[in-house]
Amino acid sequence: ILRDWSSDVCSSDLYKAVTDRRWEIYQEVCREQHIRRKIGLYEGDMSLTPSMQGILRPGIYLGSMEYSEQELRLIFMHELTHFLHRDLWMLYLLQLLSC
Repeated sequence: ILRDWSSDVCSSDLYKAVTDRRWEIYQEVCREQHIRRKIGLYEGDMSLTPSMQGILRPGIYLGSMEYSEQELRLIFMHELTHFLHRDLWMLYLLQLLSC
């Protein structure tokens, strides 16, 4: 659980930062959602579905699947909604309380 707090997964060879058109779409969605905090966007073969991870250094992790621009926008909006509603904080709090 402690490893998930800082989300060091992105620093390994399992994931790499996204810098192509997906990054541009992601930045557009962040602006539309008025999100100023830097939230990383990573891709790798370890995720079957897109997910948001990390509290101190949050990031969205994409699998190796190809998505259309419309699908990417919906994925980013969905994952950023988790960030805006502080769902990760609640998840980690519930995990801590269940120990």
